[in-house]
Formats: sequence, structure tokens, C-alpha cells
Amino acid sequence: SKSSSSTETSSSVESESSSESSSESTSSVQPSVKYPALQKYAGKTYYAVDRDSAEVPDMFPTSFTITSDTEAITVDGKQELIRNVTSDSGFIALTGEMGHSMGTGLSFEFRPLGGSDSDAVEVLNQGQRLAYSTTMPE
Repeated sequence: SKSSSSTETSSSVESESSSESSSESTSSVQPSVKYPALQKYAGKTYYAVDRDSAEVPDMFPTSFTITSDTEAITVDGKQELIRNVTSDSGFIALTGEMGHSMGTGLSFEFRPLGGSDSDAVEVLNQGQRLAYSTTMPE
């Protein structure tokens, strides 16, 4: 009986927070998110859709994940703190703190593909583009 009561409590807390988020600004509900522009993408792993089709596949990671607090990005298993995020002309650009295989520092631009509910993004690196999706490639 103890376990069932604890699950009840958590579900009621969830429903409260979801109703709150519609009326209040998201920052008050989610104070742990450092970069709100990344919130929609945080906590998911994005996989390169057809990396071999890129002119220079090495310019693109096979996968990347933004941590749920949006403070770091994991690119091909290497985690890097995010130093700066800019959102411009539909693209979101991340700048990392340390050197990385995508150039001298991590400079990572992506934009959503498809509709607002789509889990696909397009990564831009030095003029090259590649689609990523949260679906694991075959």
C-alpha cells in the first residue's frame, strides 16, 4: 500500500506542474534550465540520419545529446560545457568551452526540421548541413 500512495503523490505533482506551466512563464517552473532556447532539445539524443552522404562525414558527429539542464552537450561520447547559445534566423548556435573535432572550439548550429512536434533537426557546420533525428538509425 505504501508504494501505491507514493506513485499517487508523484502523479498529482506532475499534473500540477503541467497546468502551472501554461499560466506561468517556463522559467519559474524550470529554474534549472540554463539556456531556455535549448529546453525543447534537452535530454534527447539526436542521431545523424545519413552521415555517409555528407561531403566530409568527419565534420559531423554520429550523435549528440544536450543535458537536461542545458549546461553541457555530449558529442560522440565527449561531454563539453556550453559557454554560449545564440538563436538567430531559425538556427540555434552552441559554443563549447574546449577544443573539439568540429574545429578549434565546438561551434554547433542546428535548427528544427519539420513541424513544431518534429524530433528532427538539421546541423550546420561550415556550410555543410546534415539532418539528425531522435530515432536510432537502422
